[in-house]
Amino acid sequence: MEAQQFRATTTDWWWARRRISGRTCLPAARGVPGAAQGSGKLFPATKLPLLEAAVNAKCDLKDGIADGVLNDPRQCDFQPSSLLCKAGQDPQTCFTAKQVVALEKIYRGAHNPRTGELIFPGLLPGAETAGWPAWVTGAAPGFSLIDIFSTQYFKFFVFQNPAYDVLTFDFDADQAFNERSVGRFITPSTRTCGRCSTAAGRSSCTTGGTIRPSAG
Repeated sequence: MEAQQFRATTTDWWWARRRISGRTCLPAARGVPGAAQGSGKLFPATKLPLLEAAVNAKCDLKDGIADGVLNDPRQCDFQPSSLLCKAGQDPQTCFTAKQVVALEKIYRGAHNPRTGELIFPGLLPGAETAGWPAWVTGAAPGFSLIDIFSTQYFKFFVFQNPAYDVLTFDFDADQAFNERSVGRFITPSTRTCGRCSTAAGRSSCTTGGTIRPSAG
């Protein structure tokens, strides 16, 4: 944000765009918990090992090494529908149809329903047990970190209404209002995440991904 507003004093910056951008607060908040909340859609953190194992089974060997790490998650073509529960299957070993739809939305990202424009990419596959318990599922519905941050952002920064229900967010009209108001001050002015020159130095931007802590 400082790099954008005060370019003349900027030296070197790395923009963690998923966390600070007005465009990213929305999809990270409404596109993730919003997709996973509601009747039958919520899935507990106890199912994340199942999800991660399926992702690794599909994509771990794409780099030629079976190490539980996806070298480039963007190349992973995992489909959540592969975990859809079959008749008589133990529900702890699969995902219901509504939960599969929620997973698809989380990975796909937030889009404008009228134009189809991608507002912000979804989460990359891989390391679901590392990042999702805190950021996506949370200890209880509405208590993931993304949910908490986004609720405060939209209630008190964007709409300035403590009673605002973030689950009613309109990805067209409300996002446009978000970008005109607070979002214009905290969103990088360029939509390309690469190195960009400033008057006094350089800055770069990344959408980031889930990083598994090293055992060593």
